[in-house]
Amino acid sequence: FQKREMPDDIPEYVLEFPPGLDHFGIDISIIMLKMNWVSSRSEASRLFKQGAIEVDGAKIDNMAVTVKDGSIIKVGKHRFVKIKIKIVKDNG
Repeated sequence: FQKREMPDDIPEYVLEFPPGLDHFGIDISIIMLKMNWVSSRSEASRLFKQGAIEVDGAKIDNMAVTVKDGSIIKVGKHRFVKIKIKIVKDNG
């Protein structure tokens, strides 16, 4: 962390979607809540307004961003998560 490097042991967050989607838009605040990084969507919004959220190394300009399998979300200086997309077939 001292050299602003990415940690080796980034946790993964699995998103499940139907076949045909290889990337999609998602509200970052939902992931932040599920990771217990924030206690509310308004706290996530405050971090967004402060410019504390990046996706794949770029600051986001909207809370709904497009992520793909392997995207890295960074919140603040020390919180990272890697997006893992799982394609689920509908058996109905």
